[in-house]
Amino acid sequence: EVQHPGGFIVRYGEVTGKKASNAGAGKSVKTGQTLGYIGTVNSKCCKPMLHFELYAGTKKGSLSTRGNKFQRRSDLMDPTKHLRKWEKMEFGTGY
Repeated sequence: EVQHPGGFIVRYGEVTGKKASNAGAGKSVKTGQTLGYIGTVNSKCCKPMLHFELYAGTKKGSLSTRGNKFQRRSDLMDPTKHLRKWEKMEFGTGY
């Protein structure tokens, strides 16, 4: 999980247990820094992938919670428009 300026929280999942150098709990990260390595779904049903969740950062507590369809905290967001915006800012183009 990475806390971004402005409050966003990003959770990356389906990563291997291999640790990335200079990444860990409580450490600052920089754009482009390796945070982890893609892995597979726990059931081994699929090819390697990266699971990505975006939270508004407006709620407190664990990002995983019971009581809703996806078992996630209520400030879970659809990241599509943000990813497109960030892609355009970084690469000058987007979808």
